[in-house]
Amino acid sequence: MKDILKYNGSLLFDSSFIVAPYDYEKEKSIKKLTPLNSNKIYNYAKEPFSIDYKKVEKLNIINGMGVTLGDSIIGICCIDIIKKINPDIQINIIRPKSCDKYVNDIYHISQFLFNEILYMPYQLDKLNSNTVNIDIGNQLYWQDFNKLEMHDFFLRNLGVDYKSIKTEKQNNFLQRIFPNHKDKKSNYAIFCPYASTKLRSIPEKFHKKIIRMLIEKTNMQVLGYSKIEIPGYRFIGNLTNTTHDFISVIAQSSYVYTVDSSALHISAGFEIPTYCLFTSIKPNLRSIYYPNCQSHYIGFKRVEGLHQSDDGEILREIMGNYETLFNF
Repeated sequence: MKDILKYNGSLLFDSSFIVAPYDYEKEKSIKKLTPLNSNKIYNYAKEPFSIDYKKVEKLNIINGMGVTLGDSIIGICCIDIIKKINPDIQINIIRPKSCDKYVNDIYHISQFLFNEILYMPYQLDKLNSNTVNIDIGNQLYWQDFNKLEMHDFFLRNLGVDYKSIKTEKQNNFLQRIFPNHKDKKSNYAIFCPYASTKLRSIPEKFHKKIIRMLIEKTNMQVLGYSKIEIPGYRFIGNLTNTTHDFISVIAQSSYVYTVDSSALHISAGFEIPTYCLFTSIKPNLRSIYYPNCQSHYIGFKRVEGLHQSDDGEILREIMGNYETLFNF
């Protein structure tokens, strides 16, 4: 059963309903699972394909576009690119039902790009063979997920020639949701030290030093998500309780200091000067298309491509690299 949860795509329950491996891991209640395999569904991991989106009327994206906020922002940017190729295309997205609300909220915030936002389990028979149906599920286990920059990964697996897209990979669709924020900057910097995993987050022992450095460098008040007390700094984790609020407070900032997380992709969408620390995913896979981002990699060979790890030896070596970086 564990092997099928790493399948490059979505799964089928009882030969009838499309389900997400992520939902099974959350609920541990789905049985009779088989790989989703249908001649009316494209899956680039199984067989490469290309789509001329100028000629497509309807698109169903199955199990898109990831289960984290950062991945979803990048995925929605790629949907926006398809809508720019064909403004009249109708796009339905079929999502994991157990995904965190704050992640699913970004799809509803971006509702203008979608015809419908649907959730699994989804009945296979509802997919029309006259519609372009693309399965992009379980992306973490796809061979090219750690080889391609993520916009390029999504575009390629949606059948787009990603090399032909020279611009548009900065998540600027966010500016249409918050039209007044790009030019309405407030005099504060943002400190976002946490990613979705411990491996990619900044350990708390370094937070005070980084915040003091930020205050001195930017000559601004620093707002952030570390629960510490220091003059010139304010914890705002209890003030940004929704995805909308989180994006808004970053969008109005003048500088962002973060890690490989959604904050990076939001700041890029509003062209905010950003410094990003990477521990295991190399910057060229996440920030290469972000001209306002200065990236710094402190990882090593053993952690390359890892998204999470509880290995004490790995975490200690990462800690040592942080200590070297910050002269501890």
